[in-house]
Formats: sequence, C-alpha cells, structure tokens
Amino acid sequence: MSAESAAGAAARGRNRRGEGGRLRQDLLRSARRLLAGAEAESDLSIRRITRAAGVSPQAFYLHFHSLDQLLFEVYTAEFAELISGMTRAARGQAPGRPRLAALAQAYAD
Repeated sequence: MSAESAAGAAARGRNRRGEGGRLRQDLLRSARRLLAGAEAESDLSIRRITRAAGVSPQAFYLHFHSLDQLLFEVYTAEFAELISGMTRAARGQAPGRPRLAALAQAYAD
C-alpha cells in the first residue's frame, strides 16, 4: 500500500446518515490535490483518485459517470475561484493600468 493510499484510507471514516454528499466532496478534493501535483491531466485515473480518497473505485460511480465528468466539475470550481480572485483584485482599483496590473497579479497568483 502506498503512502498516498494509506493516508486516504486512514483519513476517511464511514458517512453518517444524511452525509451522502461527503463522498462526492472527498473525491473532488482528492482530484484537485492530485492534479495540483501532477505533470499532466493524464496522470490521473479513477483508481488513483479513489485511493487518495480512501474508497473503492466502485464508489466513484455513485457520484460520477466518468473521469471526464469529475474533471469538468474540478475545472469549473477552479475557474470560479479564479474569477472570484480576479474580481476581488480589481475591486477598488482605478481604471486602466492599475486595474490591469491587479488583474494580472491575481491571475498569476
């Protein structure tokens, strides 16, 4: 068992009644974390994501039809965070160069 799978398996406990969405969020968080450290999107697999989340590969299909669907949701969340950060950075900046500089810095961050 790799350190990645041991960490995921140890961290995940059984859901209590009414916490069905927790598994979905755990899978999304695991995918985001793995993507951040990956050289390419192709480094990700359903097995790798579920191992990091501490669940079986079959559990993945309770919430996602495919790896592409999960990645779409990850990228949607990442893009929303980017837009939010850029909006906050531009708020209160004078039009022109100062606002553009603030937007560029937020994008780079």
